Amino acid sequence: MDVDSQEAHNFDPARDSAPWRAKFVGAPAGWSGWELGTDKGPKKKADKDYKQRTKDPLDLSAPDTTFAFVTPRRWAQRGEWVKARGAEGVWRDVRAYDAVDLVQWIERFPAVGLWLARLIEKAPEGVRELSDVWRQWSLSTKPPLSTDLVIVDREDEGTKLLNWLYGEPAAMSVQAEAPGEAIAFLYASIEQLPDGYRDFYHTRTIVAADADAARSLADVATPLIIVLDAPDPGLAMHLVEKGHYVYLAFGSNIGPPTEALVLKRPTRFAIESELEKMGLERHDAQNFAHDSGRSLTILRRLIPAAPSYRMPEWATPDAARALIPALLAGAAHDRCRGERQPRTRSAQQLRSADALYARADL
Repeated sequence: MDVDSQEAHNFDPARDSAPWRAKFVGAPAGWSGWELGTDKGPKKKADKDYKQRTKDPLDLSAPDTTFAFVTPRRWAQRGEWVKARGAEGVWRDVRAYDAVDLVQWIERFPAVGLWLARLIEKAPEGVRELSDVWRQWSLSTKPPLSTDLVIVDREDEGTKLLNWLYGEPAAMSVQAEAPGEAIAFLYASIEQLPDGYRDFYHTRTIVAADADAARSLADVATPLIIVLDAPDPGLAMHLVEKGHYVYLAFGSNIGPPTEALVLKRPTRFAIESELEKMGLERHDAQNFAHDSGRSLTILRRLIPAAPSYRMPEWATPDAARALIPALLAGAAHDRCRGERQPRTRSAQQLRSADALYARADL
């Protein structure tokens, strides 16, 4: 790609076979060749590049290719230039994009704008691309968790999620054992879509870490998919009224079930199968599938990528003293008269001084 007045010219070829991009983004379908210039006079640079590529289109066939010129400056006369060059009939089509077009693209696909902002070290705080959140979540294990593992045995839940995306703007609450798993499920579900539609939804999805970050997205003209890492029902409905889709990611602390879509645990066999596909030996996959209790949250702790995964508070040695009496009490079977005595004794233990310790810690 040629920038400014560099003599070593590059003509960047691209092929887009997804018709949706031409409709929603304005990018040319099929083969296209791209030139970029940042000169103060866009027309002069565009003329130079056009003449050079018309003379030598490199490996591209001009009659089957769209010539595209991009400038980050305003170019009010670009429409006349495109019309004049297109009338020559050398290329299948001729396009020109200026600063106004680029800004409109970023407004329509904020995830792309976020990617660009990160490159130039201008990324706003509190908002992230869905792909970044997924990458961090999946790379916390060795090997990294796959999208297939996240959606396995959850076909019905995935269908409901996609129906939500295909419908009118609305809020959707999804409960997993941890909010991160609920967000991972959104990413994995979108990944199952055909190439063009997958890109379309990914580039519209933004994860807001807090309420202020979410509010900053409210007035974006393009309908977004806003993921709330700290769900707030009032804020969610405000964003819906603004025309956005809102994904509320809940963990197991959601409280009494409402209308949340609850992600069920995959079967042990399904987890074992996906772990094998991820590269684990069969006996290791079997052991991890068994030891995880079908929980992806526990599985992530069993195969950490680094030994820095923080142990949950209830699993520390200090908590054992408080938990053991409760576990003994719950082990008794209501239908067995002989087992009612241990339950009584355990209950008495819990009412003792040790119970005071247990209640303080739990």
